[in-house]
Amino acid sequence: MANYDVTKGAGAIAELDFNRMFCARIPIVVADIIASDATLTAAGKIAASDVIRLWDVPAMTVLYPCFAFLKIVTAGTAGGTVNVGIAGSTEMFSGVSIATADVIHSVEDSATWGTDNYGGYEFESTDTIDMTFVADETVGSFILFIPGCTSD
Repeated sequence: MANYDVTKGAGAIAELDFNRMFCARIPIVVADIIASDATLTAAGKIAASDVIRLWDVPAMTVLYPCFAFLKIVTAGTAGGTVNVGIAGSTEMFSGVSIATADVIHSVEDSATWGTDNYGGYEFESTDTIDMTFVADETVGSFILFIPGCTSD
């Protein structure tokens, strides 16, 4: 049996490129979101069920939600919870508490994109990752981390 070296640098066909792997770090600051929109500014809050678009996921991207997590930097409203998913849904996080600072939440096994989904979630066309607050929200800051890779 022969061995053939087709790795990068050997001048052959295979090329390994690590630049396409990423971990999206998405800061979410409630005061900044409210200040960025005239309707929200006038209301002084993000209303329950308002859909906040966090990220335009490019086509041909695979996300690994089993490794995603939400960090609560500054607590939101007492008893407050959030949902994170596609089109204002709850595929990643459903009813996650934002009431305590310095806490990290990982995706639950029972979530649509839970830890049983080790293969990743494919975005063959452009879509968005969105957040909704279960009750009105006026304070808090959070960071959403989502690893993945692109194919282009």
